[in-house]
Amino acid sequence: GLPSLLIVLADNQAPQATAMHERNLAESLGWHGDLEPSCIKERLLALIVDSVRRRRMANACQAINDGLGAIRVVAALRGTTDENPVYGQ
Repeated sequence: GLPSLLIVLADNQAPQATAMHERNLAESLGWHGDLEPSCIKERLLALIVDSVRRRRMANACQAINDGLGAIRVVAALRGTTDENPVYGQ
């Protein structure tokens, strides 16, 4: 998992950003139109210097992600359920 700061650019992104923030998967900075550059800088610098928080975020992301998302996308695009859809025929 990659520690992330999220900026909401569209209404449909807000619920996911909030949920990720509440689960400590990322930090939501909120709606882009409400943000000041100084706020983004402040939050980014705070995350950079807080290695414990970055590690917690990374661990939380890894706990919910099996790393097989790209393979699932390829399988869906190819219409296959093969064990190895990337290289399978």
